[in-house]
Amino acid sequence: DRSIYTETYYEPIIKYAFENAGNLYLRTRFGHGKTENADSLQYNANRTYFKTIRKATLGYEQNIGDDWIAKIEYKHAWEKEHKNFYDPRDEEKYNVLNQDNIYVHAFYRF
Repeated sequence: DRSIYTETYYEPIIKYAFENAGNLYLRTRFGHGKTENADSLQYNANRTYFKTIRKATLGYEQNIGDDWIAKIEYKHAWEKEHKNFYDPRDEEKYNVLNQDNIYVHAFYRF
């Protein structure tokens, strides 16, 4: 058996276009992930894992001439994953990701 991963999320985007300038946007993601029958030879094999996902991105994009787009983004991600243990003596453990990133992109249009 192989692991099965499913993710459902809602990702609203708010965008403001400046006159004679670029676009400022805010994108958020609220989601839930689930891994069933984790493929592992260790103690937690065939367990189910759940993940709560929260992400927010604030960005700005600007056309440069006719061929280039420059973009800068700040992204904050928070995810919490927990395992569904079958033995009530087991402690429920969490893996938490709390991460901030800044991205700078330049895209060339052909």
